[in-house]
Amino acid sequence: MQALSAPARIDRSAFEIRRGIALVLCLLLGACQAPSADSATVAAAASADEPTPAATSTPASATPATTAADADADADDFPAPLPDASYTQANLRPAYTRCVDASEAVIARLQACGDEELSYQEDRLAEIVAGVVASPDSKAKDDWMDAQAAWWSDTNRHCRWDPKTDGQGQRLDAQSCRINRVANRVDQLQAAARSK
Repeated sequence: MQALSAPARIDRSAFEIRRGIALVLCLLLGACQAPSADSATVAAAASADEPTPAATSTPASATPATTAADADADADDFPAPLPDASYTQANLRPAYTRCVDASEAVIARLQACGDEELSYQEDRLAEIVAGVVASPDSKAKDDWMDAQAAWWSDTNRHCRWDPKTDGQGQRLDAQSCRINRVANRVDQLQAAARSK
């Protein structure tokens, strides 16, 4: 009987030693992770000397925070942040909002709503471009056409979807991005025409 209890005591003491080592390792790792009081004081003092950045109209969700993990990740894993709110916000038709609300989040219905709104916004833009193209040739017209080509290039670069690697969510995001960009461009061009 005593022979059976001796190995049990050995196993139990080995377990206690392992548990103690694990506890010490956890405490050491925790100490490495926790910010020190000195670093928090230095950070607070440094931030008090810096001016507070001005408030922007871009929502916090449109400007993702960058971390060390972001810096180490591939560009494919974390797409570059969009340059401004014209990619994510626009004044769109109430009919589009009603269509999206009625879609019940069904991907095909959302895509159809987006197709209809994009077609409407692109028709508005095409009408403005056709008016400029029909105007007499001039340096101003050439400059306008160059700016429009640069705008399209930028839009295509940021509002893209790759059917080979991207899913339906990325497709809807790219479509929404394009809708916003075109609607904002039309508004911008119309405002510029009114101010002349």
